[in-house]
Amino acid sequence: MPQQLNVGTDPPRKDGPMTTIVEETSPDATVKQVVKELNQQLLNQEQETDQTSPEKETQE
Repeated sequence: MPQQLNVGTDPPRKDGPMTTIVEETSPDATVKQVVKELNQQLLNQEQETDQTSPEKETQE
């Protein structure tokens, strides 16, 4: 778990603008936003897969 915190609080030195964004945004809010976006992408992929391949239901 500590590694996840380091990802948000210790960005690469070459990314100057990103450092400011990380400092202004709370890590919890950033993580929640990323998770929300990834979940939405996953839902979209699942919908596409369900429409194109009936084999998916048998694998689950």
